Amino acid sequence: MKRKTNKKGDVWVSAVLYFGLGIIVIAIILTAATPVISRLRDKNIIIQTKQVMQVLDSNIREVAREGPGAQRPLTIDIRKGAFMIDPAISSVIWSYNSKALIAEPDIEILEGNIRIRSSTGGPSNTYPTTLSLNYEGGAYLRYDAPVRTISGNTALIIRNAGITCGPTPTTPLASQTAQPYAPAQREIPPAGVTVQDQCPCIAGHQNGACPPTTPRPLPTVELRQR
Repeated sequence: MKRKTNKKGDVWVSAVLYFGLGIIVIAIILTAATPVISRLRDKNIIIQTKQVMQVLDSNIREVAREGPGAQRPLTIDIRKGAFMIDPAISSVIWSYNSKALIAEPDIEILEGNIRIRSSTGGPSNTYPTTLSLNYEGGAYLRYDAPVRTISGNTALIIRNAGITCGPTPTTPLASQTAQPYAPAQREIPPAGVTVQDQCPCIAGHQNGACPPTTPRPLPTVELRQR
């Protein structure tokens, strides 16, 4: 009986040792794999957001090319990061601290109409990454929703609100410090008021050239949450 009991004890000791070794091996594998998984996840997030911005850009440009009143419905899905529509600088900006480095650090690259920039020195060994669309010189953006940062699944209406001159800010505003948008700055001219009335430089200069400090008459593209 004694020998049988010892054998049973040996089996249990072996089982506990194998179980402990298994846990250690799994922990080592997970520790090594977690950074790789995080990089792959963030790379996929960036690719997905890039696709969202490409579709958004295509719709904004199509609506801007069409006449006043033209509109497109669009649903965008932002899974991570801060996605902002900034009327003050006519830009759409997405920023995210990514584990994946998708471009040469601190050098802006252009992929289609999307500007891509990755930087070093982010928190927890991340790379602050920015994707942006800029419409300065081509269209004015208007976004009247009270919250300008979009997250999750959001339904939008993109509409051509007509030709306006846009605002004349005295100081350029960075996206992080932009003041709340004042719709009165870019209201559609009332009946009987022409773009020439709003932009007298058009009639006062040869070839319709305006001084650099004067806002140009451009289509205003309005984005609203549905």
